[in-house]
Amino acid sequence: MKGKDLINIGIFSAIYFVILFAVAMLGMIPVFLPLLSVIVPILGGIPFMLFLTRVKKFGMIWIMSIIMGIMMLLTGMSWPPLVVSVFSGLLAELVYKSGKGGHC
Repeated sequence: MKGKDLINIGIFSAIYFVILFAVAMLGMIPVFLPLLSVIVPILGGIPFMLFLTRVKKFGMIWIMSIIMGIMMLLTGMSWPPLVVSVFSGLLAELVYKSGKGGHC
């Protein structure tokens, strides 16, 4: 994995986190709380799909997933999101590779 790949991971992780954090703040308004399960994937999917166009090597999705788990841990969630992100990131990486995504 080259430096360019790590820079892409960092940039897209930051963009993805800011969008998810901003949209999740809508949960403070009780009417929007049930709608978050629809709004967050739609708006968060845009930068993630753009990230997938940049994935060149195996492990890039997994690293991004671990970064997101660490960010959740640092913003006050407990340790389970970090553990889930490690396993779900690996699963996503394997699914992406099996679907012939990118040049893995």
